[in-house]
Amino acid sequence: MLRIAKAIESLPPEARERVAIWTRRTYGPRDQTGAERAQRYRDSHAVTLPLRNGVTGRDETPPNVTVKERDESQKRTKVSNNSQGLDYTPGFRSFWSFYPKRVGKGEAFKAWTKSNCEVISEVVVKAVREQIAYLNREGGKFTPLPATWVNQRRWEDEPPTASGLSEKTAGNVESLRRAAIRLKGGDPDAPA
Repeated sequence: MLRIAKAIESLPPEARERVAIWTRRTYGPRDQTGAERAQRYRDSHAVTLPLRNGVTGRDETPPNVTVKERDESQKRTKVSNNSQGLDYTPGFRSFWSFYPKRVGKGEAFKAWTKSNCEVISEVVVKAVREQIAYLNREGGKFTPLPATWVNQRRWEDEPPTASGLSEKTAGNVESLRRAAIRLKGGDPDAPA
């Protein structure tokens, strides 16, 4: 502030007067209170809204209501009973009871309603029951979130093979089988 005051003092008198006029117009007189300055700002920045028949009007806020109070009073609030599961559909509740990774219930329900899964809930639940071993492989490390599973329409996937071996281990077993056949003098590529 002190540097600004010194810079203003170094100006010629007509320039100092212009700065003073601009300051009073922008910030108001020094003897105004904060509330008076705020009201002056609201008055100078009032929104003009189009009304019926092409007439325009000003957004009038009562002087004793601050802008923050007005914004908070206009917010919509949503009361939900989802903590008890009262808003969830029966098909979703059934899906949720079978799905192995029960996190993100709200997002899963949004995906459920967006995909219109309630209509085909029996198919979806059946797919979850068929895929449960696959979903729980390696301790559930790669189980997708329920919302992801629904959004990607994974109930349409073909049932995974129920091999207890990983791909690498299955390859090693096949290599050993072929080596054993060769040791016996046979052809591992010949049909069995």
